[in-house]
Amino acid sequence: MSKSTNVTSSEAEDPYEERRHQLVDSFTTGRRPEVSDERVIAAMRNTPRHAFVPENLRHQAYLDKPLPVGHGQTISQPSLVAKMTEKLDPQSGERILEIGTVSVYQAAILSELVAEFFTI
Repeated sequence: MSKSTNVTSSEAEDPYEERRHQLVDSFTTGRRPEVSDERVIAAMRNTPRHAFVPENLRHQAYLDKPLPVGHGQTISQPSLVAKMTEKLDPQSGERILEIGTVSVYQAAILSELVAEFFTI
């Protein structure tokens, strides 16, 4: 006898979607949200952090903590990325040049919010 599962098409495409939304909710809702810019929140919800961490750490991708990405570097914790992005206040018509980035995750967030994003 085979067991069937109820998996929606979006879960099949992104098995981490629910965990990502829960994480973003943890620092954007409640009595004292740490981040309130709706554009930043949407970018955080849309950006798959698990794609930027080593495969063996993907199960930790949606914990609000930094994770090692190799060569002594880390990917910043999501709430910090959101706070820094909100403070930067990127506007849709702007162009951003990021030099010497390690966190492609931060770059992915920013690229959703501006007209053009470049990194070298």
